[in-house]
Amino acid sequence: MKILIIEDKPEKLKSILSELEMRFPDGGATIEQASCLSKASKLIYESPFDLIIIDLMLPLRADDNTPSDVSDELLMTISESEKNRTAHTIALTGFDDLVEEKLRAFAEAGVGLVLFENGRSQWKQTLALEIERVKAKLSIDFLIICALERERQGFRHTKASLGDPVNSHGFDCVPMTIDGLQGICLKTNRMGLVEAAIAAAKSIEHFSPRIVAMSGICAGFPGETSLGSLIATDICWEYQTGKWTDEGFKPEAYSVSISPEVRSEISTIIAADPTGQGYKKDMMHDTVMTGGLTLSPTTSGSAVISNEEAMSQIGTQHRKVAGLDMEMFSILQAASNSIQKPLFFGAKTVVDLGDTHKDSTLHTPGAALSARFVVDVIERILTK
Repeated sequence: MKILIIEDKPEKLKSILSELEMRFPDGGATIEQASCLSKASKLIYESPFDLIIIDLMLPLRADDNTPSDVSDELLMTISESEKNRTAHTIALTGFDDLVEEKLRAFAEAGVGLVLFENGRSQWKQTLALEIERVKAKLSIDFLIICALERERQGFRHTKASLGDPVNSHGFDCVPMTIDGLQGICLKTNRMGLVEAAIAAAKSIEHFSPRIVAMSGICAGFPGETSLGSLIATDICWEYQTGKWTDEGFKPEAYSVSISPEVRSEISTIIAADPTGQGYKKDMMHDTVMTGGLTLSPTTSGSAVISNEEAMSQIGTQHRKVAGLDMEMFSILQAASNSIQKPLFFGAKTVVDLGDTHKDSTLHTPGAALSARFVVDVIERILTK
């Protein structure tokens, strides 16, 4: 467990550390400290913590010996930090008037506020309860979602280390490790938008990943992509929503986009290796070997498309749409709307063009290519 203590009083800090040492006798906690607002803010923005213990009265800077009420600033900093907005936080103050004044604001922010008194055990009990809550909440670095087992098997052709399949709280999971990062590759119960939305929303809430990704295979739109190419989704929408009239179907294009931070990283990767040769070692399939990488719009729907006319009609919803699948929109939308606010992206390999010539020839190499790209993006983003 990674804990941040924000406290400027040596005796109070000593009491808190003593309590933590009792709760983690085998050194199961990594503890960092800050004694002023400026250092606390820097740590909160730069590093993720499982538990943050804050004081309300702190000096503004390290060279300042005069504490002031910085409670509002600390709450704002935590809420604005992408790395710590969902971290468990508890406030311990020795000023009973501040407890009375700030109790409601802290409760609304989901932060426990307790009066610190060395001779009383209430603050120790509250701290112990918060620690148990953190321990009970499984937190991982990354969550990868696949709709098919053959897509998940693609990760066996990557640098990631895979564990044995487990049923974790009703989820079909395979534990994974990428360069020390801990994560899970989850397979949805069925294909399609509804199953993907349910699986993504529930698993994001339960596992609290820092980043969510989807990998696998998809159909491509002729003229915008080709067989064997990998498409990283820039913007995705659900093509089935709309209204049927006498003039035909009028789509209502609800869309979700990846964040500028993720887009920049993916763009940099593709610019450095547009043909994707770095991901194609031992692929042993000419079509995948000659396909490129692109960051493009994609679209999702629950129906399997094997008809050129249907693909053409869907393609008119966006002039640059490159890929079509059955789950991507739901995964990205669930991550975007989650209170956990993880980063998110998806990438799939084109294995057919949505016509009658569908077959499974490219499924295995396509899944492996997508998996390798996803692993690289996760590693690059989370180890920066």
